[in-house]
Amino acid sequence: MYNKKKLGLAGKDDFEAAQIDAIADFHKDVYAELFPYLYRKLGFMEGDAAPHHQAFIDGTEKLFPTYVKLLKESGSGFFAKSGVSWVDFVIANYLLSIRINEPEVLKKYPDLEKYVDQIHALPQIKDYVDKRPLIVF
Repeated sequence: MYNKKKLGLAGKDDFEAAQIDAIADFHKDVYAELFPYLYRKLGFMEGDAAPHHQAFIDGTEKLFPTYVKLLKESGSGFFAKSGVSWVDFVIANYLLSIRINEPEVLKKYPDLEKYVDQIHALPQIKDYVDKRPLIVF
């Protein structure tokens, strides 16, 4: 496992590291609320996805504004005030999956679309992102 702190991806100090961890916990809540529809749609869970679609839409409308708010509060374009952190990679990849599988949802949040593109354009990972196989989830 990579050492996030050693790689400079854990925030500038312990307080910011705790904030990043709190954002990761929020993201786990988002994932937990939205997965029933996506997992069924993608065939990772048995059952019909259709009955879960409205709950998925309602969940994104309830939760995605918090992502936008947290990004704006940081003032850096990333979730941490000091810049890019490990949580940015986790959330940007998740939002990319949403954009691939439910493009109309992310179109409602241009700040999040810009954020996904910004993370995936970082020089340190752009080459990898451009060459990696596209995985839908």
